[in-house]
Amino acid sequence: MCRILNGLIFYLLLISLKLNGSDDLLDGNTSLHWKQPYITNLGELRIGFFSPYNTTVSTDEDVLNVVSQHLDASGLRLSSTHIYESEAAKFKWKTGIMPALLAMPNVKTLTFELGAPKDFFQNINQPESRAATSKISIFQAYGFVAGSRIDLPNLLDGFQELNKLVLYSCDFDNLTPKLNLNVKNLRLWDCALKESNLSMLVSSLPNLESLRIAECIFWKKRAENFTDNTLDLLSKFNKLEELSVLTSHDTYFIPHDYPLTISPSVVDNLPPCSLEISDVGLASLNETMPQLRWLRLGKIPNIGDMSIFKLSDNLKILHLEGLSAKFTDEGFKHIINSLTELESLTLGGYRATEIKKEFGWQNWYHIPIYCQISENAFKECHNLKLKHLQLLYCQNIDDNSLIDLINALPNIKILTLTNCPNVSESGLHTLRNLKPGIEIIVSNQTLERYRHYNMDD
Repeated sequence: MCRILNGLIFYLLLISLKLNGSDDLLDGNTSLHWKQPYITNLGELRIGFFSPYNTTVSTDEDVLNVVSQHLDASGLRLSSTHIYESEAAKFKWKTGIMPALLAMPNVKTLTFELGAPKDFFQNINQPESRAATSKISIFQAYGFVAGSRIDLPNLLDGFQELNKLVLYSCDFDNLTPKLNLNVKNLRLWDCALKESNLSMLVSSLPNLESLRIAECIFWKKRAENFTDNTLDLLSKFNKLEELSVLTSHDTYFIPHDYPLTISPSVVDNLPPCSLEISDVGLASLNETMPQLRWLRLGKIPNIGDMSIFKLSDNLKILHLEGLSAKFTDEGFKHIINSLTELESLTLGGYRATEIKKEFGWQNWYHIPIYCQISENAFKECHNLKLKHLQLLYCQNIDDNSLIDLINALPNIKILTLTNCPNVSESGLHTLRNLKPGIEIIVSNQTLERYRHYNMDD
């Protein structure tokens, strides 16, 4: 039910953006609908077909004709939708996409949006497909909503030269491990993950260096979430240098006596509140993966100073979102003073959502859950390498804290403050005078729901 609703919401979003005249979603890099094929400034050929707005490209011949006019393109992006099964059946891997790739000498990236041809996963690992798939170093699949499933083993087996794999809103079929030694980067967003999926990935991708997971569902039942056991499983990627795991931005508080007007199954499928990672799990990860240079974890209210004291001093980028009162000034000072290679740091609280029964399901209120580091957090701190600091939902940080910050971080270049209510315009003005050239980004808005669409952020 949740997957179907997500698919419907995503599709309505596409229509809304089109009606508003927008061809791109947030990052300016992903066109959703376009009337005519075109080449982007990055050299990617984008073709939209089987959409309510474009019927000019609907057969293999149409695609091959378009490709013949843009043979120098470095990438091929195709947009369709599984909703139009009768139309999508006209388009095939063997007679459309594969010949198109063979005709493009410089192509390196292949992207599907809102579905893939029906014969794709059955044919990509066949010998006749090798000449086409061997060209591709980046494969991306966006918006594989309910009913469209990824046969990941066949995908890994077929694209043996693949370096980067990006999957957005995908379910998985077939969990038989298939070894792929070249994949170094894996991005998963809003994918229905279970530990069995991750076990297959660990066996299939021994050389993985970067793993970024956002808003994925880890469950065999509703109560299951991303736990210490999941972290232990990820630690088996023994070459991993970048790890990011983020949940949905919203945590839902629903009154027990709320008179539900929607299916209880929808409530049961709301995004998990947080990562169920403990100090023990994070400390173990730090010990088993000393090679990590980039660590990003969201919604971690169970994390306190104990595991912070065991963070690897090799980290260059650290992002810890959704910290609770268990994280104190002592933990903050340890990060600043002891992680001497750190160049970018994000710390803070998060946003929760409370549903008010007296106003109905469609009326909810956002509640800030503040990080509890104090206004004196920067005292007795010093770090020469830190250039970017972002503070989220830190209510105790004030104008005087900014003065301490300049002394603690003499080489800071970018300061981002999100929902830090006690920092005033006067304090920011003083900071700019004391530190000419510093870039200050201030936001009192909630973090955008779709910020992870560009998984390279």
